[in-house]
Amino acid sequence: GTKIVRVPANPSDATLEVMAGYGEAKDWGLDLARDISDWRAGKLSWDDVDKGILLSGPPGVGKTTLANMLLYAHLERSWEPVVIRRDLAEGQKLFQRGKSQIFYFDDFMGATFLGDRASGLLRNEDRAISDFIEMVRASPNARLVLTTREHIFGQAVAASERLRHVGLNGHKTI
Repeated sequence: GTKIVRVPANPSDATLEVMAGYGEAKDWGLDLARDISDWRAGKLSWDDVDKGILLSGPPGVGKTTLANMLLYAHLERSWEPVVIRRDLAEGQKLFQRGKSQIFYFDDFMGATFLGDRASGLLRNEDRAISDFIEMVRASPNARLVLTTREHIFGQAVAASERLRHVGLNGHKTI
């Protein structure tokens, strides 16, 4: 599943294992690394392994830093990074079934506010988000790390029934 975690503080160190102040988000990353190892060893069902995380919070709390640490933790385990810069269609084009890939999209909903884009979100972007999450959910070799500002995420969920049903509201997992 994918979990939404509000990032509480800034990091003080360079690896996920020693980072301070991230609470639940750090625990999720460390648990995910253990779950992947257990799954590969046949000790855990694939259905019990989380597929991604959405980090939301105010500007400056360390969402991007934590997302980078999660990305680096996967790189240490030979996962291919897919850093998305424009939109989720970019990630879909780079998706390779059977290859261990981690998709990373920082500020995936933009850096300020949805404003007039809310109507566009209802028409297009919410479907792209939902489809991408479903693609990752269906692949045993894909992971997803998204970051967004809390207020933008709240606007998007309020404007889109699709996003409410894909499991991104509150602390639900997908």
